[in-house]
Amino acid sequence: MQKDLALTDIRIDGGTQQRPVDDAVVSRYVALIKEGANFPPISVIQDGKNNWLFDGFHRFHAYRKLNKKYIAANVENGTKREAIWFSFHANHDHGFPRQDGTGKEIVLKILADTEWVKSTQKAIADWVGVTQQFVSRIIAERKKELAEPPKPQTQKTTTKTTTTKTSESPEPESTPKMLDSVGEVVPTKLMPIFARVDEIKTHIRCMNKMLKEIKEARAKGDLLWVLCKINPLEVEVKNCTRNLKFSLPYAVCRYCRGDGKGCRACGELGFCNEQSYRATAEELKK
Repeated sequence: MQKDLALTDIRIDGGTQQRPVDDAVVSRYVALIKEGANFPPISVIQDGKNNWLFDGFHRFHAYRKLNKKYIAANVENGTKREAIWFSFHANHDHGFPRQDGTGKEIVLKILADTEWVKSTQKAIADWVGVTQQFVSRIIAERKKELAEPPKPQTQKTTTKTTTTKTSESPEPESTPKMLDSVGEVVPTKLMPIFARVDEIKTHIRCMNKMLKEIKEARAKGDLLWVLCKINPLEVEVKNCTRNLKFSLPYAVCRYCRGDGKGCRACGELGFCNEQSYRATAEELKK
């Protein structure tokens, strides 16, 4: 059923969003809407109390940025769980392309669920919009990780003495501290994520380097690049790097302090990007 829903009546905090919102795409949609473009309705699951958005987050944020009160929506009755399941299928073949890694994250969520994991590899692949070989590889990697025994902890040998201990000396920390971008100690469970931040930064540097080299080649009259349109290329590179920067884990969530459980502010991740951190209440940053 299609109807107009008030933006304030739409929930976007139920884990039904499988990729971050790209500000550049939102701005592009805002411009198109101002020019009179008509976008298809967003898709929502209504559970009798809440309207869970599962497809159309960029359209939703564009309408909200324009201070519009209502947006056209395809509404179906169901549960939040069903909205999450439908979100796995959203944008797999239309709309703004998914970011790299989104497909893998979705497959892992399906494999971690006691009911969804019962689906065949082909059914999972068709629903997520990836190949069956991709799903098979993710399953194999997951089984290997689960099968690997924990690494034995090295124990230090100590020599017992008969001297009486007069005071307790602090024991050395078992793991080194890691700080986020604003100097907050990163919880142990989030260290693997923050340790990989340079992967994203490397992609950003590579894209900027590519743009620089092509512009220099054009300036020198290199015929290899004579047909390359610099302005559109520069716009797309900026959009891509902005998207990558949006993906960067910037700080431990100040609301849940990295725990993540039930935290709407960080979507239960335990961390946030720079934009979300700057929007955090100042008293929580102290």
